[in-house]
Amino acid sequence: LMWEDPMLLHLRPQLGGLDCLLAAHYRALSERLEFSLREEALWARRDRFHLRNRIVFPMLAARVLWRKMRLPSEVNGILRMWPIDEAQRFIDDVDASSSFAFSPAWHVVHHTLLDLRQRWLHPLLDDFSALHAEHRSLWSTSFKPLGFEGIEIRYGGVRARLETLASLVTHLDTAGEEITRTLSLD
Repeated sequence: LMWEDPMLLHLRPQLGGLDCLLAAHYRALSERLEFSLREEALWARRDRFHLRNRIVFPMLAARVLWRKMRLPSEVNGILRMWPIDEAQRFIDDVDASSSFAFSPAWHVVHHTLLDLRQRWLHPLLDDFSALHAEHRSLWSTSFKPLGFEGIEIRYGGVRARLETLASLVTHLDTAGEEITRTLSLD
């Protein structure tokens, strides 16, 4: 699940609709691990074996998986709000999109895109970067310097796809704002 393309997550037949259950599981797991990390007094006394560093990685992995598992339902929610014929006209033709740009549906789509970007994509990118850094640090303290490049290629591929998804969402939102602004000036 970690290395799957985030733009194709909705095409996972092997999970059979368990996305929400897995998302809830990973969220609960990350919250339990985060709670454990907050108990600084306990860890300060028992951290002879660097256990704190060993819990940060699974906590970040669970958080990333939680956000990744929720992403398809968030994107599908936007797509359900935005009828495909209106979306196609909005993308293809500025004149045809003028009626949609001022409709209440556009404002709902705009705020949903903004919410998707701020609540899901940017935190997912931040958590994914933190996971990558923690994994590299954990690897360098546990193993020889070579061997991490294969894992690093996977991190780079998923990060690139997450950034592409974020830029697509930004592009759709920006295009809608520009059309609305241009039409309101006329």
